Amino acid sequence: MVRKYLKGVYAAGISLSLLSVLVFVGITGTNQNTGTAYGVTDYEKGNSGNSMSNNSTKMMTTDEMSMTHRAAVGNIANVQLDANGAPAWIQSGIWVMRASFNQSTNQPQSVWLIARFTMVQPDGTARHMHMIYGFQPTEFTTEQNNTIHVVKGTATVTMKDGPVSDVPLTIKIFNGSVVGLWIGPDKVDSHFGSNPIYGVLSARSMTMMMEMGSMKGEGQMMGNRTGS
Repeated sequence: MVRKYLKGVYAAGISLSLLSVLVFVGITGTNQNTGTAYGVTDYEKGNSGNSMSNNSTKMMTTDEMSMTHRAAVGNIANVQLDANGAPAWIQSGIWVMRASFNQSTNQPQSVWLIARFTMVQPDGTARHMHMIYGFQPTEFTTEQNNTIHVVKGTATVTMKDGPVSDVPLTIKIFNGSVVGLWIGPDKVDSHFGSNPIYGVLSARSMTMMMEMGSMKGEGQMMGNRTGS
């Protein structure tokens, strides 16, 4: 009985450690189809106002000092449909996003995103994993009275034959609660379909964004939430 309890505690510790790595360092994994390693190590660039380059510390510029950094983490929970509207893939994973905002205008200046999720067919076959990293934003917009925040750009996506760069990626945050990822379809052979992969923000992320928004009198970081 004691051994079973300790085993459960150990497993919980592993899960918490993994989440800590996802949020504060990045994700390093192995492509299940090719056996090649992949990962991201540049999360800390600009993380505290200083960035590391060529093993030397760069002093904060005026622009960096006027930036506000906000982060969010959540789960991916989605069912991808086929052309006939039937479930084709179940998608489950985690995502982490960090955005830098200009303090005077509250406009986003940069967005860092990493996501890792498993895809499996409804009958339990063809299980595999994908990772998104190296996001390069090109456009920031809002929709529906600023309740939907939209970021468009490109990213690297791990596929069966290895990482594919410059894949079109659109990120939408709905009312500070739901995230949608439109991946491709160019350069990934429409592997993820034409509809978004949906996920949710963690309760902690939602609370943090509401608190930060209230302090600045501007509503939520990723949209003004209404209702309960």
